[in-house]
Amino acid sequence: MGSITNKPQPKTESDPILAYTMVKELLPQYLKSPSTAEFPSMWDYKDHVTDLGEHRYKVVSYVDSQNGFGAMIRTYFSCIIVFEGESARIEDLAFD
Repeated sequence: MGSITNKPQPKTESDPILAYTMVKELLPQYLKSPSTAEFPSMWDYKDHVTDLGEHRYKVVSYVDSQNGFGAMIRTYFSCIIVFEGESARIEDLAFD
């Protein structure tokens, strides 16, 4: 799926924040209108990210974006963010 070069820091409590940030950067490429993507606030990230260990995080959340007709719709998704060296990628992306 998508990947982006990033320099993840050693494991810290902020890793779930980094995982959520990566989803916000990578996921829009799978939307009809990426520039309209709106995610829940960063204050909600703890409710949306689960640490799976070994630099893997499961993110279950939603994104609001325009569909092909220009209407804003909410789409729920789940994915796994994997950090490998200086990059991150999305695995097992599913839209509900």
